[in-house]
Formats: sequence, C-alpha cells, structure tokens
Amino acid sequence: MLRHVRGVLRRRDLELTLVERRPEGPAAFAPISAEEPDGAGLAVFAPELSPPEIGLIELMLGEAALDVALALRERRSAPAATEPAPDAAPDPRSGYHGIIGARPDRRVRRHRADPG
Repeated sequence: MLRHVRGVLRRRDLELTLVERRPEGPAAFAPISAEEPDGAGLAVFAPELSPPEIGLIELMLGEAALDVALALRERRSAPAATEPAPDAAPDPRSGYHGIIGARPDRRVRRHRADPG
C-alpha cells in the first residue's frame, strides 16, 4: 500500500515524508500510532491543495500508515538473532528471497564443470 500511495503522490508531484510529529501548517498527515495522534507519522506538505484534496490524501496516508505500523510491530516482535557458538558448523543456506533449495558444495559444482 505504501508503494502505491507513493506512486500516486509522485504522479501529482507531491512527496511523502516521514515526520516525528504532526506538522503545523497546510499538510496532509496520518499518525503511525492511533495512541499518539500528534506523534510520528506520514505527511505530505502541499499548500496548494484544496481541503477536499488534503482529505483524500489523508485517507490514503492513513492506509499506508497502518502498513508502516504493522511492519514496525513485526520488526520489534521478531526474535533477536543469536550468535552461533564459535565451534559450531555453519548451516547450509536453504533459500534466499524466493530462490529455494540448498546450493551444491563447491567441489560438486567444479566436478560438474570439469567432467575430465
């Protein structure tokens, strides 16, 4: 959703900004946390927009702010990475961003490349 909102704003020559608190002055704003309506959030500074346009942009920002809040919540609740023991053998990689399956050992790959 955030990417879509950013694209719509870019087509209108508007820029999405992450702010620490609700901006003063003409701007569309959506807080990231409902508990802090004047806290950090997404804003679009656009003094030339009419009140109905600002309202529409605030609706879009509200949807994008929900996605940002969810991502932040997931990041905070993710288990902390633990460091492996110094004598532990590394686990073979079994996938990387959509590529599934472990990579073959270098010796196996070299053997396949040099059949003789």
